[in-house]
Amino acid sequence: MMSRACCLALLLFSRVCCATELVLYNWDEYLSGEVIELFERETGIQVRQVYFDSDEERDEVLLTDARSGFDLALVDNIAVQVMGDNHVFSPLEDSSRKLIEARWRNSCGAYGVPYAWGTFGIVYRADKVSVAPTSWMNIVEPEKAMQGHISWLADHIDTFIPLLKLSGESINTTDKAALKRAYSKLSDMSELLASYTYVLTEVSRDPQVPIYMALAYSGDQYVLNDLQEGEFWAFVTPQEGTSIWVDCISVLSSSTKQLEAKAFIAFLNRPEIAALNASNVWLATPNSAALTLVDEDLLNDRTVYPDVNTLTDSELYINIEDANITQRVRILRALEKRYEAQ
Repeated sequence: MMSRACCLALLLFSRVCCATELVLYNWDEYLSGEVIELFERETGIQVRQVYFDSDEERDEVLLTDARSGFDLALVDNIAVQVMGDNHVFSPLEDSSRKLIEARWRNSCGAYGVPYAWGTFGIVYRADKVSVAPTSWMNIVEPEKAMQGHISWLADHIDTFIPLLKLSGESINTTDKAALKRAYSKLSDMSELLASYTYVLTEVSRDPQVPIYMALAYSGDQYVLNDLQEGEFWAFVTPQEGTSIWVDCISVLSSSTKQLEAKAFIAFLNRPEIAALNASNVWLATPNSAALTLVDEDLLNDRTVYPDVNTLTDSELYINIEDANITQRVRILRALEKRYEAQ
């Protein structure tokens, strides 16, 4: 007679191997098709992806009943903790993070497993700038040829990062005086800017838009080159340091396929799979056991893996107080009005 433990094992195997489909809410081109095929071949589970275009779009869906259509989602390290505390995501076992490098391990909290990380910096047209930027100063006080061709962006953290890092402040500062000084400088810069819109949004709307330098995130240069059908966009993490973003993969608490979804996360965290995914998508993996297996060119790519000194001077995003957010949002609105009034 089969033991209770064997029956349970067979039941779990059946549930994981015979489910029909997992639905993942994700950025486009952010997961290797080869990795998905390997998972489907091994388990019999199909993975279907639905794509979002912005954090705002993603969060709007995940914070409504529409989230019931998804089993897994890719979210940033701040959103995952806020939504996890509001029961949007299921808690994950510590074993799911055992291969994650220590610096990233806690960034997703109890409700997500770190999937990838990167930095905030400057994208630029290498065919348009006379000297490649290395510092935030290159976009704060740009060469004359760049004036009127720079895209900033409106975000309550990222808008301020170049000015704060140049003045030695934390990107998450609560110092009102430091934020006011940043506002003053940004106000003076308004006439130098072509846009207060995220560069990917600008170029998606009009591939011929004359933007030659912009605030952006590591990896954006590849999307820009695809949109403009060239190889001229490059990315740099400024030498003064910056912010570090971490994306986490989480299981929706509303999913009826908890075991299958967790099996998918475990699959992604196998060292050989994490390395394959990182090399195919060209992203920085937080899986320490995968680092010896990833493409050597990827490890040597400083747009993906910045030098140690830059990372030492960089910071993770953290939850900031409501009063700090309110001040930053007010400054953003004032900056946008000033820019529009030019």
